[in-house]
Amino acid sequence: MACGDMVIKCASNRDRISQPVGAIAFEMESAGIFQSFAGIVIKGVCGYADSHKHKQWQDYAAGTAAAATKAVLEQFTPQDRPPAEPIDSANQTLQKPLYLVRHKAWVNFVGRDHCLNAIEHSLIREKGDTIQKCFVVYGIGGAGKTQVCLRFAELHRDKFLGVFEVDASTSVTIERDFAAIAEKIGCRATSDDGIDYLSTSQDRWLLIIDNVDLKEGSIRKYFPNTHRGCILMTTRNHRLAIPGTAGNYQLDSMDPEEGISLFLKEVHEYPNTQGNRLIASDIAKELGYLPLALAHAAVPIRHKRCRLEDYREYFQKKTSKS
Repeated sequence: MACGDMVIKCASNRDRISQPVGAIAFEMESAGIFQSFAGIVIKGVCGYADSHKHKQWQDYAAGTAAAATKAVLEQFTPQDRPPAEPIDSANQTLQKPLYLVRHKAWVNFVGRDHCLNAIEHSLIREKGDTIQKCFVVYGIGGAGKTQVCLRFAELHRDKFLGVFEVDASTSVTIERDFAAIAEKIGCRATSDDGIDYLSTSQDRWLLIIDNVDLKEGSIRKYFPNTHRGCILMTTRNHRLAIPGTAGNYQLDSMDPEEGISLFLKEVHEYPNTQGNRLIASDIAKELGYLPLALAHAAVPIRHKRCRLEDYREYFQKKTSKS
């Protein structure tokens, strides 16, 4: 089954994409999910991946997929064993390092040294452990704020006994992820217990609060009340840089040379020659040197839907159709 981020409406494109890899179906809903965690996609067929659309089949397809999912789940045998007794979150310590993040760090991470150095200076080198250190990375969507934070966490994970990530796009996701932290260390799986653990733990930890979209006062109530840990926060709202007691950094588009290098790394098979860099330069410039856009743009080239030198024509055809 092939997975993509747009509907296939052309029979010739369908055949061109499916034949080299032996795909027998296309689907959209799980696009990108395997960058976060492994899973199984069970789908029902409701169209031909061409210009013929059969909405009346969608209910039947959904029912078929639900029935197949039920059959798959019935193959798993639950184990009858009593749940572990939850422990009090207060004054708990980790027995071994714990790295609990939801996003997958880019293998082809490039540059951003100035921002990484600013975070390192403020959270690690700067003395003064009597106040809670919070550093805010803010900027436009697609600038790679999350990936910078994950890169920092990977580079310095040996300095923290625990590294955690909380999705702060809504209060629901915040409470879900704090509850997951509590459950992971053996406490009751509630957001309060997750925050209490971080507030009272004797361990040095790093907490990434990602994609903050709440008001300043609303997000502050989720900050663990301690100076032992460090908070690294990302947001698109420059007004939310205020909670950054240790500093803040505005992350914009990449440096042109970094953007070109990232794009060529993402497409894989094209060597870093002067000719390829010249072609990549035009593409990176058109995409505003935004790392997320460059990573997505590399996908059709990497999957051999088009060549590097043909990408601009491919991109223009796609945008004109949309």
